[in-house]
Amino acid sequence: MKVLRGVLILAALLLLLVFVPSESSLADVVSIPLDEAAGLPVNGMFYLSETEYEDPSLRVVIRTGREYDSYWWMARIRISDPSQLRTAAATANGQGTANGITMAKRVNAVLAINGDFWPTNKQEYGKHIVRQGVMKKHNASGQFDALVIDENADFHILRDAKEKDFESLPYTVVNSFAFGPALIVDGQKVPEFKTTASEGVGKDKPTQRMCIAQVGPLEYMVVCCSGPEDTNSVGLTLEQFRDLVYDLGSGRVQCAYNLDGGTSSWLIFNYEKVNVPDNPKRRPLADIIYFASAWEE
Repeated sequence: MKVLRGVLILAALLLLLVFVPSESSLADVVSIPLDEAAGLPVNGMFYLSETEYEDPSLRVVIRTGREYDSYWWMARIRISDPSQLRTAAATANGQGTANGITMAKRVNAVLAINGDFWPTNKQEYGKHIVRQGVMKKHNASGQFDALVIDENADFHILRDAKEKDFESLPYTVVNSFAFGPALIVDGQKVPEFKTTASEGVGKDKPTQRMCIAQVGPLEYMVVCCSGPEDTNSVGLTLEQFRDLVYDLGSGRVQCAYNLDGGTSSWLIFNYEKVNVPDNPKRRPLADIIYFASAWEE
């Protein structure tokens, strides 16, 4: 009888293992639809500290330091699905601006940075812009280096991009940016900044700067620095900024691209502005690049 009872108990336990759902069956990493306006809702329990986040689909670690008499911030990001690297505009018609934190909250961004300010830029020439698979502008004329992000969330740099350079690309353009210039291409520092646009970003002027880089498959790095308007800071020239990004990448940076700088530089984590938080000058943003969770519970 005792043996039979033991067999029955064991059988009951086995049935429980079969029919009781496991944690993994109640949550999964999903692909976020391309045309969705926001990422998945964020579970606050995954914020491990003021500088670290980790869920099964996304890991973020932020570091800070000082170089060239200025402060810098670096975020390393690893995602599980290409759809987690996303963009958003301040307004539906693309003509306005908004507070960066407001935008990050609206789209459930775990980490967000400013983009290239394309929607409100009145210069109609020289830009090929795609956002979340939708063409916004298509008249690139060699004025800007272009950053192109494909369906695998891989980065491609088109130097002094012209419209013909976007024809017959061997990948799908999900997002493209026209600001620049490129800082690192194919693992090598750009030796000099030739584009007309690089003059517009004050390549020799020490200032706040922002860039985004790819360091591996589905792995990225964001770097920004303080500027002369910030406490105990001088700011970085474009060449100094390129060197800083290269060094922080420890030889792993494949592509790095300069974005809008000055008081447009926003590094947002857990809906707080991380970089130069004490500077009250915060230019409203027209667009952001952000990383979203793909962990659906």
